[in-house]
Amino acid sequence: KPLYAAWKGEKDGWVKVDCILDSGALESVCPLSMCPAWPVEDSMGSKLGLHYTSACGGKIRNRGQQKLPIELPNGTRSFALFQVADVSRPLISVAAVCATGNVVIFGEGGGVIRNLATGAETPFHRVDGIYQFTMYIPPPDKVVGSAGPP
Repeated sequence: KPLYAAWKGEKDGWVKVDCILDSGALESVCPLSMCPAWPVEDSMGSKLGLHYTSACGGKIRNRGQQKLPIELPNGTRSFALFQVADVSRPLISVAAVCATGNVVIFGEGGGVIRNLATGAETPFHRVDGIYQFTMYIPPPDKVVGSAGPP
């Protein structure tokens, strides 16, 4: 099964995204197609013309960033910062998750992201050998007082 298979779904304007948790990624990245309704802003990397290096050694241009409101399956609301690049599906940087006061615990069938301040845990799953983290992104007009994903 290809890595890019069925990572995104939409209902009533909400985008459900299954991201790959990547322990080797410096930053979280997503394709422009993930949330085209949200603006892409210049980032330091895009202003400087920086590139990422793919697993096979190719260059991937940083096209800017998106700061997205997210809702997790457990109801927690937060924001996620993604660098926009020509990738096949979104990657969540474990280093970036840990830099915001969390620990990531991996197990055979999945794991949890634990917030060190609150103790709150957000589970993730291992699907076909890949650790996947699910989040929901509302349409821009449903951010304030949104009722949650459909």
